[in-house]
Amino acid sequence: MSNSKFNSSIILNNFQPFILLERIKFSKKSIIESSEDVCLTLASSKSDTKQDKLNNNNNLDLKNNGDSKISSQPLLPDLWRYDEKCYRCKECKFSSKYKSSLKIHIMNHLGQKRYKCADCNFASSYLLSIKNHIKSFHTKERPYKCSDCEYSCVQAIGLTNHIKSVHEKIRPFKCAHCKFTAILLSRLKIHIETTHLKKRPFKCPYCPHASGLLGNLKTHIKNIHTKK
Repeated sequence: MSNSKFNSSIILNNFQPFILLERIKFSKKSIIESSEDVCLTLASSKSDTKQDKLNNNNNLDLKNNGDSKISSQPLLPDLWRYDEKCYRCKECKFSSKYKSSLKIHIMNHLGQKRYKCADCNFASSYLLSIKNHIKSFHTKERPYKCSDCEYSCVQAIGLTNHIKSVHEKIRPFKCAHCKFTAILLSRLKIHIETTHLKKRPFKCPYCPHASGLLGNLKTHIKNIHTKK
């Protein structure tokens, strides 16, 4: 199948909440001009040496077993490398033993989102994120409920984090600029960017208002622009 852009719907629960925006190929596109065997060193046998598996650029290496002429065109920047045990991202500390997981991870670095919600502008590289988004904002499914308060959420991990943060007061990540603490490093990063660096990446399409959090922007639009 070609890697040109196309739209297709993924059916779930008798409706179509997801739109698959694009299929993206991450391997090198090769034009082989003879019938000689050509293989990727990443797919070679365990008997291959480490040098066979890695080329000088820490990128995919096409290993020619014959006299074939190969012209190749990389479809992605050089963002990853291969180790003996796993695939590692060269831009951050992410690693996985599955090449497919690294492909999806690199899409986030490139700002590419494969799946889009059919009911709003939300998009994600992960199908699970789309499913959780729909449960949270469109079907209002929140099966995990806190026994100590009225909090409910889509995922079990969300309830676990809520209990640790709110009821058990476990917040290991502390801001160096103020007294803010968080249970997740990602939340601390958001706090620093929005509170101390004054970043406002979410902009209102109807007025000059901008927000550091998507939830705050949604509240703004609901209260200001959809008021009856």
